Amino acid sequence: MGQGGESMVSDQALRHVITRLTDEGLVIELFDLPDVSLFQGDTDLPNPVVGELASVLARLFAIVENAVAVEGHLSAKSLLHVDYPVWSLSTGRAEQMRLMLEVGGLDPQRIERVTGGGDRDPVVQDATAPRNNRLEVILLRSERTRT
Repeated sequence: MGQGGESMVSDQALRHVITRLTDEGLVIELFDLPDVSLFQGDTDLPNPVVGELASVLARLFAIVENAVAVEGHLSAKSLLHVDYPVWSLSTGRAEQMRLMLEVGGLDPQRIERVTGGGDRDPVVQDATAPRNNRLEVILLRSERTRT
């Protein structure tokens, strides 16, 4: 989608992205890096990199008709953080991504679900690692290919 051979998303933003194909569809995972977080602290206020990535995803999703799901996930905190709102924060971050996708041009009718997984599904063994702070934007398989 870039012009003149240039990527339309910066190399710095792409460091936050990996993809994988699952039975559910194409999972585009956006995650914290040790030096750059997707969100400001323990909030659902996105840093600029999230907006940049959401804009690119919305434009790419215009090429297909598949439904989209958005999931938010967090790293675990120690027991000393008893008022760490994992469920509302993970859902709030997923909701922010949904809004940014829609601002980027994604038809709201294509959003099938927005969920928060709290700290219950770490992707690395150390559940407290920043790498577990992530959004999963899933381009769902169409009904025709699910059967």
